[in-house]
Formats: sequence, structure tokens, C-alpha cells
Amino acid sequence: MWIKVLIPLLTGQSLPPEKLQEVMEGLATSLKQFEEKFLQDKPFIVGSEISLADLVAIVELMQVSPGP
Repeated sequence: MWIKVLIPLLTGQSLPPEKLQEVMEGLATSLKQFEEKFLQDKPFIVGSEISLADLVAIVELMQVSPGP
């Protein structure tokens, strides 16, 4: 959100496409690590039902999603 929305809003300048691409690649790497280390083959982080950990994780992930 900082990179795509707030920094351009505050500075009045768009982020260069290559910088945005770099940030998105970092996000993809982080998501892959999250799936491999925390989810593995499970639908939720802890146990067989959704937990607070899952809700917190999804809120964090939504903050960095590129949006429309």
C-alpha cells in the first residue's frame, strides 16, 4: 500500500514500473515462504479451523495486495 498508493499520493509522483515490479516480486517470494513454512498442506495456520492467526495473516496480506 505504501509503495503503490501512499508514496505517490504524498510525493505527487508515480513509482517507476521497475520499482513496483521489484516490490511485487518480493511479495510473491514472501507469499511462497508463508505457504511453505506455515500452511504446508493445511487449509489454516493452526489446526483444522480458522483461528485468530489466520485472520491476522489475511489482514496483513490484504494490506500489500496490489488492488485493482
